Amino acid sequence: MIELVPISKSIYKADILNVITYKNEDIVFASGSLVQGIGNGKSDLDLFVITQDFNEKDINITYDQLNFKVGFNRLEGVNCDIEYWLLDVVEELIDQVNSIDFGDINVRSFNQLKIKGYNSPALTSFLHRFIISKNIYNDTKYKELYEKLNKNNYFRLMARIYVNHVDNAYDDVVGNLEQHEYETAYLIARETLLLAMTAYVFSMKQTIDRTKWTYKMMKVIAIENQEAARILNKCNEILFPVSLSKGNLENSSEQALSLINSIISSINDAGGV
Repeated sequence: MIELVPISKSIYKADILNVITYKNEDIVFASGSLVQGIGNGKSDLDLFVITQDFNEKDINITYDQLNFKVGFNRLEGVNCDIEYWLLDVVEELIDQVNSIDFGDINVRSFNQLKIKGYNSPALTSFLHRFIISKNIYNDTKYKELYEKLNKNNYFRLMARIYVNHVDNAYDDVVGNLEQHEYETAYLIARETLLLAMTAYVFSMKQTIDRTKWTYKMMKVIAIENQEAARILNKCNEILFPVSLSKGNLENSSEQALSLINSIISSINDAGGV
């Protein structure tokens, strides 16, 4: 059984296999926010097939993404997104993650993962879904791949990527404050604070694929981590103020910058990126 806790539903693995096409040597796993436990009733169930080759006659393809294929189905009232990935690509991706040199300052974080025909968001999204996944079929090969992946390298890479995003946006907040463009400064500060929170999530060895899940994951981490609870409380004061006068906008933007610095310092104190 695969437990989909957010919607209080359990689905048999055999039923999942009935809605996809796979071969004996393929690996099949389920993933996504429902499997991770942070989704909702509108979330899809993500299904993945890792295969040695694509046979267009054997799989029902809705969208051809060149190097991976996407199909759709429905199971017990749940929409299912089905992605087919080549085994060679997955193995190359894992090898690249495992061999990242974090000491090489000449290589940008965005360029650490490079596979022809794939962009970085697609590759990191797959890694996220693989890490939180539940195996459906071919347990032995699945475990071999899963245990081979250096997950600490993945978490560190993702934290570094989001810290880079913060660096790129930080000066925009300062520049707009200096120009007394408080509304713009506040909006950018909110976005930048969310990026910093996302970097913190990865530094705590938790994974999400989009910032829309950042706040929810921070709440999960804060249950057992006092530092995360402190950060979350400060974020609440900035993100959800009672009133938004120009003075409050300026003050909230400056508070956000201070909190962003504190979050990045916490990440560095824990081992850095």
